[in-house]
Amino acid sequence: MVFNSKLYLLLGELEGEHYNYGDSVSLSDSKTLLEKTLEYCRNIFDKRKLGYSVWNILNIWSELRGQLSGLDLSELDLRGFSLNGVKLQSQSHTGNGSVCFNNTLIDREVFLGKSERGRVLDVCFSKSLSFPMSYFGYGKEVVLFATASSDGTVKVWEMASKKCFDVFDEAKEAVTAVEFLPCGQYVVGVSKDGFLRIWNLKEDGLVFEIQAHKAPIASLSISDDGTQIATCGEDNLVKVWKREQTDLWTKIQTIGGHTKTIECVAFSPDGHYLISGAWDRSIRLWDLQLGEVYWVKRDHVSVINDVAFSPDGKFVLSGSSDDTILEWSLSDGKVQQKYFDHHQGVNSVNYSPDGQYIVSGSSDETIKIWNRKTGDCIQTLRGHQYYVNAVMFSPNGEHLISGSADGMVKIWELETYSCIQTFSNYSGLHVQGIDFRDLHQDSHLGSADKSLLRQYGAIFNNEDEQIWHELVNRLCYLYEEE
Repeated sequence: MVFNSKLYLLLGELEGEHYNYGDSVSLSDSKTLLEKTLEYCRNIFDKRKLGYSVWNILNIWSELRGQLSGLDLSELDLRGFSLNGVKLQSQSHTGNGSVCFNNTLIDREVFLGKSERGRVLDVCFSKSLSFPMSYFGYGKEVVLFATASSDGTVKVWEMASKKCFDVFDEAKEAVTAVEFLPCGQYVVGVSKDGFLRIWNLKEDGLVFEIQAHKAPIASLSISDDGTQIATCGEDNLVKVWKREQTDLWTKIQTIGGHTKTIECVAFSPDGHYLISGAWDRSIRLWDLQLGEVYWVKRDHVSVINDVAFSPDGKFVLSGSSDDTILEWSLSDGKVQQKYFDHHQGVNSVNYSPDGQYIVSGSSDETIKIWNRKTGDCIQTLRGHQYYVNAVMFSPNGEHLISGSADGMVKIWELETYSCIQTFSNYSGLHVQGIDFRDLHQDSHLGSADKSLLRQYGAIFNNEDEQIWHELVNRLCYLYEEE
């Protein structure tokens, strides 16, 4: 097989071999060259003839661009090329920038071989998009939630369609916390690489990133008005960031006082106070307007893993590795209630929207719902197979979401206390809106493979296509209304 000489020049440049002294090939010209080269490879399903040409070309291209969106990969032999971790569609999800797989030959083991579940470290519901609406005759609720994972990704899911809508993988290490801005169009994440990142869900992807700390970041909190973000981490500091422009945030405050890693932080509903918990076993309430600590408490005997404000802003929850949950009065820092029933550390705590109940997730693999007035555990939810790292009530108070180190995300219905949906947090599946209906007949994907890929937005039949495009249209409509 003879390839265009410019291709060899391009490959040499991309691989760092600069011994070619002819005219260089610019990146802007290379896509056309790539498409012409792939045309030579159509309908060749014999590895002895094809060799590694297509695999080398696409591997270099995907490493350079981070994606293959918009390429026509039809009638190519991709049995040796892993598509795991490669973005196959444009951020807008309109279908115009998607890879074409018509009569493409893929190998199931290669395609899915590197996909494994990452530990779920945080979960968060979007508040603003969780409401009933009718669009093109569909009257389903739009309920988005996001997950942060040890695989370095933030994933955005839609509950009704059971689809992963977006995967953001810019982080080089585990993403430890995730939240939506109140407008619902942006997702904020922090990671162990020390970065704070913000993504626009509509079409732009990553719109802001900054190395916020010189050490791993453990958690974040967003003020209710969406104008401030607090981050904390292993440098024993809390930093407060203010929104100056749409996609520009600047640091306005650095708070010290803890002597060990700060594991958690939360704004009060009015944005006046900030609560933090650390490995030094202390909880500190900060007055942000005065820039000083309001009170410090050390009633826990182990690491503070999570803190949360009550909806009315008058109380604070803390969950600790000492297996307990404490509720504190904001005004004087006195313990108002103690919750004892977990058998291992409490990793996550949250209030219900009406403030009547508390939910907690623990390393004992259980989720517990508590009556705040009596302090009694009224229900224990089981289903996860490892530590429960994050729990949260839905904005309407009808559901719970939980994320676990077992790599699973579960949605629980509170009326029946039953799990109604389970999502697998697999890494590397960038197949949202990709059409797999016309793969080469020798591309064998089993029913379990198809179910997994469907959860990430892959299309295998007309019903899949309708569900996916309905989701895209409805979300785009909602974002336009913002």
